[in-house]
Amino acid sequence: MTEQRAKIRELYDFKRKAVIKKPTLSANELNYLARNDYMKYYGGHQHRLGHYFRHLFQTYKYLHYHPNLNMKEKYFYGKTLRAQLSTYEQALLFINSISTVGMKWELLAEYKEKSGMNLERIFKLRRDNHLITRYNLIKNLPGESSFGFKYRTYYPSIKYESEE
Repeated sequence: MTEQRAKIRELYDFKRKAVIKKPTLSANELNYLARNDYMKYYGGHQHRLGHYFRHLFQTYKYLHYHPNLNMKEKYFYGKTLRAQLSTYEQALLFINSISTVGMKWELLAEYKEKSGMNLERIFKLRRDNHLITRYNLIKNLPGESSFGFKYRTYYPSIKYESEE
């Protein structure tokens, strides 16, 4: 998780033109960012796609926290919902999830903190609430990367269809 955070932080630093001390991103990733420095999130389609991703996030969050379903049932329903996503929607979900607007999917996963929790317990709760990994939401993406961003760099635990 620390490596994942470092890479995303590097993306933001690069976009803000901050000095990056120890670069970890590939040349393709940096070139993509340099070419698209002016591009807005979703290419200016936030008013269309923002609602879509918020609704999708809330649907998975509802499923994930549903008290009357066990994990096997939750995964089944999550898989059924994932089947409704096209490859392009999964690719957009991937890009959304590594951006500042979509970090709650995984990087800043929500959890219910109780007093006296140690750091290890907090990390476990966050991992348990990693919705993209838990439900393999981007498993059907073809190849190894989109726009030079390697999926496995950000989501190493997903069982990708292309590797089966």
